[in-house]
Amino acid sequence: MNHAQVTPPYLTDAEVSDMCEPLVQAAAQCKHLRALGLMVATKPNGRPLVLRTELDRVLGAGRFAQQGAEKTMGPNVTALREHYNKRGAHGARA
Repeated sequence: MNHAQVTPPYLTDAEVSDMCEPLVQAAAQCKHLRALGLMVATKPNGRPLVLRTELDRVLGAGRFAQQGAEKTMGPNVTALREHYNKRGAHGARA
């Protein structure tokens, strides 16, 4: 049976250290991560604990998906222009 390596739902200490480099102290890393907008819990040893989904929410693909949704929402400018061209600015037929 082939067992794929399971990724933990939280960032490893090595990943947190990479994100916070050159900061080494746990308290400084927590402060830095919170400044990035991440919700950070602390482990019993004081090291930061960040869920992968939280990282995706703040820095990842969620931002790009939201930008695409913003483009499709809003008034239909083309239809509004066509309506004014047919009816005139005051509603009278042209």
